[in-house]
Amino acid sequence: MFLISRILSFIERRKQTVYGCLNFIGVCYSLFMIVALAAVNIFGTCPALYDDCQLPIFAASIIIFQVCANLVLIQLTMRINKVSYWTLNSSSLLPRAVSPPQEGSASLNDGKSGRFCHECNMNAPRRSHHCPLCGVCVLRCDHHCFMTGACIGIGNQRYFVVFLFWVCIGALYGISYMLAYMNSYVAPNSKYGYVIYLAPFACIQWLLGNLNGFHVFLSVLLCISISANFAAVGFFCAQIFYITQGYTMFDYHNYRTKHNLAGDGSNLKERLALIFGRNWFLNFIFPQFWNRNIFTAEIAQNVFLMTSKDV
Repeated sequence: MFLISRILSFIERRKQTVYGCLNFIGVCYSLFMIVALAAVNIFGTCPALYDDCQLPIFAASIIIFQVCANLVLIQLTMRINKVSYWTLNSSSLLPRAVSPPQEGSASLNDGKSGRFCHECNMNAPRRSHHCPLCGVCVLRCDHHCFMTGACIGIGNQRYFVVFLFWVCIGALYGISYMLAYMNSYVAPNSKYGYVIYLAPFACIQWLLGNLNGFHVFLSVLLCISISANFAAVGFFCAQIFYITQGYTMFDYHNYRTKHNLAGDGSNLKERLALIFGRNWFLNFIFPQFWNRNIFTAEIAQNVFLMTSKDV
């Protein structure tokens, strides 16, 4: 118990450093999984299973492009999450009937619609949340994702959702090739059969000299990929649920009940357009970075002034 308290105390004192390390480790993990899955299947499992790998490699290239492009865009569009970005560009981004409350305005000082952020030393809409790691107030904040090294908010949520979608597709695609290879070349040659697919057991067999390095790496990568795919599917389904309800994850579990917050948008079309812009489905085919978030006057009012369900 004493050791745990010391560890927690150290984390609290070195919060910025610890969070930064977790951010770095998370991004490195994501990049490693992308490279490892692609390399193992393009240069290992596919050539062993098939004579011609042109079509699988082409499909893998599309998946890798989608995952990497959206991962990069999550980082590049973080600036659009900032409250200051929307305050400065409100005339071109929001309906003319609504503009974000300015510094010192009554609507921000009333304690219901706004709050004062001591870290940023500025007034901010209550629908924003200060991220201690990113050091900014994020408008319509969803959560901070260590796997992408970024805060997910109004500016980059679309890329996060599409990133998760293609991660699910890519993981399933890679897992199918690894399973096919192991069914053909690993399990038949092991007296333990399919138990060899379990990473801890495979590592023990490797230490005992009963399994070669490539096969144990496949077992470890397979287990990690299956776990990652379950996590990605769970996050993707959760994101779709929150978006279709008109909330972010943070809003849904905080402001929805505490402040009786109304969901953004009056219908599904408006809620999808708020996150993905026009023709939302095109984002899953090619990143629509030129397609802006669409705010109706009601949504802008709710985001910047936080409307109650009772209003």
